[in-house]
Amino acid sequence: MLNPANHKEEASRLAALNSYGILDTMPSSDLDDLAHLASVLCGTPIALISLIDEKRQWFKARVGMNPVETPREFSFCAHAILQDNDLFVVPDAREDERFAKNPLVIDDPYIVFYAGVLLKSADGYPLGTICVIDNAPKTLSNDQIYALTVLSRQVMHLLELKKSKIEITLLAEKQNLLNTRLKKSNKDLATSNAELEEFAFAASHDLQEPLRMVISFMTQIEKKYADIMDERGKKYIEFALGGAKRMRQLILYLLEFSTVGKNDHSRADVDLKVLLQKIIQQNRVKIQVARAKVLVEDLPVINIEKEPLTQVLQNLISNAIKFHPPGASPEIIISFRKTKRCWIFSVKDNGIGINSADFEKIFFIFQRLHLPDEYAGEGLGLAISKKIVNNLGGKISVRSIPGMGSEFFFTIPIQ
Repeated sequence: MLNPANHKEEASRLAALNSYGILDTMPSSDLDDLAHLASVLCGTPIALISLIDEKRQWFKARVGMNPVETPREFSFCAHAILQDNDLFVVPDAREDERFAKNPLVIDDPYIVFYAGVLLKSADGYPLGTICVIDNAPKTLSNDQIYALTVLSRQVMHLLELKKSKIEITLLAEKQNLLNTRLKKSNKDLATSNAELEEFAFAASHDLQEPLRMVISFMTQIEKKYADIMDERGKKYIEFALGGAKRMRQLILYLLEFSTVGKNDHSRADVDLKVLLQKIIQQNRVKIQVARAKVLVEDLPVINIEKEPLTQVLQNLISNAIKFHPPGASPEIIISFRKTKRCWIFSVKDNGIGINSADFEKIFFIFQRLHLPDEYAGEGLGLAISKKIVNNLGGKISVRSIPGMGSEFFFTIPIQ
């Protein structure tokens, strides 16, 4: 008897076999039916669906044979997976030196004839065979060989289907786990944001009183001791007052940011054209000074929360007027379109533009891209706009090329 060698890509073959999760599983009626069909079509008392792992051959389905597995060295199928042909036939094992002294030949089940067709994975690795066995010499007809080949394909179709079900189940379990973790993270984040906003709100209120006292006392010192202070002292007072007043303004901005979304606003039918005319009227001085042109495309009446939308549009239009090259006249186009799920607003300008590296940065609070003497502001408008849009369930983004202008988009879900 000659023991079968390992497959030339044994590690990959075993990995392919294990990926099906089929070894040592309960009997399967559909695979049992295919084994029985092989026995009937080929006229043999024994038919097996045999899988070869590292040390054994294991029978997923069997007809006419009691053991559920045998050592690999006794396996005819272990020889079959080494062949180039899909069909492996042993007409008379008693006369074949590979099998003549095999315990399965000289003892129960007394194998004489064997024919097996390879079961190949999607990657082409032989996993085992569907085989038929007889206790006497035998020859299969072309039709029987064809039938056995068809059955091998059906076995693999079933194994692939079972594998897909396992993978789908595992993916579903992973997805459920990820969803659970995501829900917890979102809950923790919401709690953290709420606590942070409460802190900002409380800190803003608590800081204002001592800051008012500092400004008040510094102002009194400036007035009372102006006659006896030299220019350097007056300068120090001026710096201190300027810093305190700027701190007070930042606190007010922080307070404003922390209160975004705290007030409930009812939805109502809003004429967008009328709304924008009011915003333009409120900014008429800025528009006249900058010699800006504001073009409003045809806009409908929509059902929406008016106050938050007004603030977002006000911030975007104000920025479009502000951020333009010296000597140039701003041109602003405001447009709107509707999809199945949301409204999409656009505010487009011909201003200085934004580098793509700063597209996310500009939406964070107190983030400025320019020096105060270049363009006024504290870097708050876009942060507030993003928070409002997010609270409404939408998203805000920008598309821009430096020197060629910017276009801000924001969406609001249709409810």
